[in-house]
Amino acid sequence: MILWSLESAALALSIFVTVMLLWLGLTVWLNGERGQSVVHLSAAGLLAAALFFLSLFSTGLYEIAMPATTGGSLHNAASYGGISQRPVQVAGP
Repeated sequence: MILWSLESAALALSIFVTVMLLWLGLTVWLNGERGQSVVHLSAAGLLAAALFFLSLFSTGLYEIAMPATTGGSLHNAASYGGISQRPVQVAGP
Protein backbone atom coordinates (compact mmCIF):
# COMPACT_ATOMS: atom_id res chain seq x y z
CA MET A 1 0.00 0.00 0.00
CA ILE A 2 2.83 2.38 0.87
CA LEU A 3 4.76 1.57 -2.31
CA TRP A 4 1.63 2.12 -4.37
CA SER A 5 1.14 5.51 -2.71
CA LEU A 6 4.75 6.50 -3.39
CA GLU A 7 4.50 5.33 -6.98
CA SER A 8 1.27 7.27 -7.50
CA ALA A 9 2.78 10.40 -5.95
CA ALA A 10 5.91 10.13 -8.12
CA LEU A 11 3.82 9.62 -11.25
CA ALA A 12 1.56 12.56 -10.40
CA LEU A 13 4.57 14.78 -9.78
CA SER A 14 6.18 13.72 -13.06
CA ILE A 15 3.00 14.44 -15.00
CA PHE A 16 2.72 17.83 -13.29
CA VAL A 17 6.33 18.66 -14.20
CA THR A 18 5.71 17.59 -17.80
CA VAL A 19 2.67 19.83 -18.14
CA MET A 20 4.50 22.75 -16.53
CA LEU A 21 7.50 22.35 -18.84
CA LEU A 22 5.21 22.28 -21.89
CA TRP A 23 3.31 25.32 -20.67
CA LEU A 24 6.46 27.30 -19.86
CA GLY A 25 8.14 26.35 -23.13
CA LEU A 26 5.16 27.42 -25.20
CA THR A 27 4.71 30.62 -23.15
CA VAL A 28 8.36 31.63 -23.61
CA TRP A 29 8.27 30.78 -27.32
CA LEU A 30 5.01 32.60 -28.06
CA ASN A 31 5.54 35.68 -25.84
CA GLY A 32 9.28 36.22 -26.24
CA GLU A 33 10.86 38.66 -28.62
CA ARG A 34 11.54 36.90 -31.91
CA GLY A 35 14.94 38.45 -32.58
CA GLN A 36 16.70 37.24 -29.45
CA SER A 37 18.48 33.91 -29.50
CA VAL A 38 18.06 33.56 -25.72
CA VAL A 39 14.31 33.20 -26.23
CA HIS A 40 14.80 30.42 -28.77
CA LEU A 41 17.33 28.59 -26.61
CA SER A 42 15.17 28.85 -23.49
CA ALA A 43 12.04 27.66 -25.26
CA ALA A 44 13.93 24.83 -26.95
CA GLY A 45 15.37 23.68 -23.62
CA LEU A 46 12.01 23.69 -21.87
CA LEU A 47 10.27 21.91 -24.73
CA ALA A 48 13.09 19.35 -25.00
CA ALA A 49 12.74 18.56 -21.29
CA ALA A 50 8.98 18.16 -21.73
CA LEU A 51 9.52 15.86 -24.71
CA PHE A 52 11.95 13.81 -22.64
CA PHE A 53 9.31 13.23 -19.95
CA LEU A 54 6.68 12.48 -22.60
CA SER A 55 9.00 9.93 -24.19
CA LEU A 56 9.46 8.23 -20.80
CA PHE A 57 5.71 7.83 -20.44
CA SER A 58 5.00 6.83 -24.02
CA THR A 59 7.68 4.16 -24.29
CA GLY A 60 7.21 2.71 -20.83
CA LEU A 61 10.71 3.67 -19.70
CA TYR A 62 9.20 5.18 -16.58
CA GLU A 63 9.31 1.67 -15.09
CA ILE A 64 13.04 1.48 -15.76
CA ALA A 65 13.66 4.92 -14.29
CA MET A 66 11.92 3.97 -11.02
CA PRO A 67 12.69 0.27 -10.55
CA ALA A 68 12.18 0.04 -6.79
CA THR A 69 8.56 1.15 -6.86
CA THR A 70 7.33 -0.01 -10.25
CA GLY A 71 9.13 -3.31 -10.63
CA GLY A 72 10.85 -2.25 -13.83
CA SER A 73 13.34 -4.32 -15.76
CA LEU A 74 16.27 -3.22 -13.58
CA HIS A 75 14.44 -4.59 -10.56
CA ASN A 76 13.76 -7.86 -12.34
CA ALA A 77 17.17 -8.14 -13.99
CA ALA A 78 17.37 -11.84 -13.14
CA SER A 79 14.51 -12.62 -15.50
CA TYR A 80 16.46 -10.92 -18.32
CA GLY A 81 19.61 -12.92 -17.69
CA GLY A 82 21.48 -10.03 -16.12
CA ILE A 83 21.89 -11.67 -12.71
CA SER A 84 22.35 -15.34 -12.01
CA GLN A 85 20.07 -16.82 -9.39
CA ARG A 86 22.22 -19.91 -8.90
CA PRO A 87 23.93 -20.19 -5.50
CA VAL A 88 27.64 -19.51 -5.47
CA GLN A 89 29.75 -22.50 -4.49
CA VAL A 90 32.79 -21.72 -2.42
CA ALA A 91 35.76 -24.10 -2.59
CA GLY A 92 36.40 -25.90 0.67
CA PRO A 93 39.70 -25.91 2.65
